[in-house]
Amino acid sequence: MDFYRNLRLTNERGYLSTLLNPHLEALYKVQEDSFCDFDLMTDEERLERIKVVLKRELKLTEIITDTRLREQVEYRYLLAYLLSKYTRFSTPYIGYIMGGKDHATAIHGRNKIMGYVEFDRDYARKVEHIESEL
Repeated sequence: MDFYRNLRLTNERGYLSTLLNPHLEALYKVQEDSFCDFDLMTDEERLERIKVVLKRELKLTEIITDTRLREQVEYRYLLAYLLSKYTRFSTPYIGYIMGGKDHATAIHGRNKIMGYVEFDRDYARKVEHIESEL
């Protein structure tokens, strides 16, 4: 229970607010040119950068909804994959970022994308392109 209380406090301080609360998105804009080298960023800054890159493909509000449309689920899983690869966030926290999903959903999504990348060359190129924009 303390884990989720800490998440709420973190959210109230402004972290992840645009992803978890789409109504605050207009108030908290991320400037694409304000990013420094990706290796020097904190995990929160990396999350913001990942959100900017994925926002070009699909609206964040569509990614974190409960719908099961293939395109939205795929980008939700891609979000889990990128967060687990480039941040030190735990899987329950990644699930929370994905719209309040369970940690098992984050693990499943990450593994699904890893399988796509391993066996589908076109999808691997797509993921590499998104990673190069980070």
